[in-house]
Amino acid sequence: MGFFMGEVIQYDDGGQVRLGAIKEAGKSLLVVNDQGQEVRVATRGVLFSSGLKVGTSGSAEQVAAALADLDQKLSELEGSGDLREAWEILLAEGEAVGLEGVAEWLLAETEPIHLMATWRVLMRQPAYFKYNKKKALYEARSAAQVEALLKQAEAEAAAKGAHQRFLDIVRALANDPAASPATLEEALADARFRKRFAVLERYALEGDFYDKAGAAGELIDELIGDRSNPALQIGGKGSVRAFEVMVAVGHFSPHENLAQRRAGLDVALDPAFIAAAEALSARLSFIDATSLDQIPNADTREDHLALPVVTIDSPSTKDIDDGLSLRRLEDGTIELGIHIADPAEVIPIDHELEAEARRRGTSVYAPHCTVPMFPKVLSENAMSLVAGVVRPAMSFFVRLGEDLLPVERRVAMTWIKPDHRLSYDEADEMISGAAEHERAEDLKLMYEASKVLLARRVAQGAAIFSIPEAKISVRFDEDGQPDIKVGVMRDTPSRQLVQEMMVLAGETVGLYCMKERLPVLYRTQQAPEDPEHFAALAGKIHPIGQAFQLRRYMKRGELADTPLGHFGLGLEAYVQATSPIRRYSDLMCHRQLRAHLRGEPLPFEPTQVGGIATQLGERAGEASQIEREGKRYWTLVWMQERQGQTVDATVLHYTDDRRRRVWVWIHDNGHFAQVAATSITQEGAQVKLKIDTVHPRRDLLVLKAVEEV
Repeated sequence: MGFFMGEVIQYDDGGQVRLGAIKEAGKSLLVVNDQGQEVRVATRGVLFSSGLKVGTSGSAEQVAAALADLDQKLSELEGSGDLREAWEILLAEGEAVGLEGVAEWLLAETEPIHLMATWRVLMRQPAYFKYNKKKALYEARSAAQVEALLKQAEAEAAAKGAHQRFLDIVRALANDPAASPATLEEALADARFRKRFAVLERYALEGDFYDKAGAAGELIDELIGDRSNPALQIGGKGSVRAFEVMVAVGHFSPHENLAQRRAGLDVALDPAFIAAAEALSARLSFIDATSLDQIPNADTREDHLALPVVTIDSPSTKDIDDGLSLRRLEDGTIELGIHIADPAEVIPIDHELEAEARRRGTSVYAPHCTVPMFPKVLSENAMSLVAGVVRPAMSFFVRLGEDLLPVERRVAMTWIKPDHRLSYDEADEMISGAAEHERAEDLKLMYEASKVLLARRVAQGAAIFSIPEAKISVRFDEDGQPDIKVGVMRDTPSRQLVQEMMVLAGETVGLYCMKERLPVLYRTQQAPEDPEHFAALAGKIHPIGQAFQLRRYMKRGELADTPLGHFGLGLEAYVQATSPIRRYSDLMCHRQLRAHLRGEPLPFEPTQVGGIATQLGERAGEASQIEREGKRYWTLVWMQERQGQTVDATVLHYTDDRRRRVWVWIHDNGHFAQVAATSITQEGAQVKLKIDTVHPRRDLLVLKAVEEV
């Protein structure tokens, strides 16, 4: 194929057909195109050489103007012919023809400009003729073939149009949601838009594990390819880009908890559930009662209003589900009372709120939000052990001998009236003697008992890990900016007291249900199979350094319908029953105990319990993931705000024998991180670390050792 100076050609420009004029001919062509650009075109990239000529001696802009005039004439010619009519004629004749033959029937002329216009028509409407490149002939397709190809072309055009509309709407939403032609909610009503949007959303949520990660990446490349849209100037790589797109269109918040999204967990309960909770609350006779004569049929529970019940919680806690009492008996022994709020007295088992609580499985406590299992109008009032008012409780009484070890246990349905609400700090002051209080001596004795009870469990083989828990909370101001508070919850006497009392309650319930053969969900944990790991773990309280290294040898705790024992706690049987407001498995236990104590049929048969255990285990796993990811993310945001500053840390454990990296525990926020060892030489050393690089959404944290202190 020969080319000459000034010849007009159609060429392939990265999948787009473009018009150009040859300025220099050779092994490759120097072409001035219809955009006024000089480009090199390989001869194999030429799709059609017209024989038409425009002048190329002027400026590129002048050449582009001449090409624009030609393009206008070609478009007018294309619109003047009827390709279907030409196809019908040539189909009837039954012979293949060259481009001139088609042009003759389409435009009645075969001049170069008519040939070029005919070629453009055939290129844009390929359904009617099949081109034999070797013979340079066009053969009319059959009517059935044409019909099929036209339908296919229509479908492809619709898909292409839907794809382009998707790109246009997302770009508009990102650029200015208020000015865009449709809100995201309106756009999602279109199934074709929704399908493409879901690809991006799932990629943001699942990352490279998503089976359509490649397709999602291509969509993002197209979206951000338009560099004129500042809202989509997105950097990074992988699923982080998809997340940024979701933020740009207002579908995600900048601080979205992705684990919460993956679980499909809504922060707000359905308004219908809140209304149902308010209706239930209004019918409760004990909601504001201060004595039993205000409550009809109060004799269905034991009267323990005279017991001195105290609750100990963080000041921010609103759903108070446990209280403690101590009674000195005439024989010199004491009776501990662990009193747990009984929401089964509030919610009928066949109520819609019960079904929703079972579906949710647990409350979720993430740094940025709390997602309660029950509406707050109930969980923070009627179900909560509010000081000064009567509340139904499931009480676990444990008589301790002079050695402060259990000698007798009892389970009862009770009415109680907590008389004091204490914070952990207030309780610690009372235990230490720094503050006077009418319940101070009771708390001191409870604390002594908790130490004896802990020592008993350790002697029974418990593996206790002394790892301070990270505490982080996030509140948003009026402008939506986060206020992050971090800290560490250390094992103070009051926290140890409460924790040991809850374990004692769980053991009491476990032993009772095992003895009475009640089908409940036991919390179990098998012992390590490796004898060395067992010996290293069992019967010891491990400080943070050891705990961090050894906890990987612990088997996962599980819910089971049989008492298989709990290695970590050192107990033969253990049932969680102390948080029925927050965990459905605990509420199940309360319902079983209530029915048994009243001599009524059990609400849950043995065959049901195992299946529920699986469901609740999944919900608990999701809740843990939401809380864990939330804590880590917001800790990194907190550290990002302090980038360049230093933090104190303790060296815990080298990651390999070559000691190139080491795990550290950061004192200020309780975060575990890896650091290049460099000057760090000893486990247990106290070091200063510089916060070098932080990217919360990419889960990136780089710390550098500064000095050893």
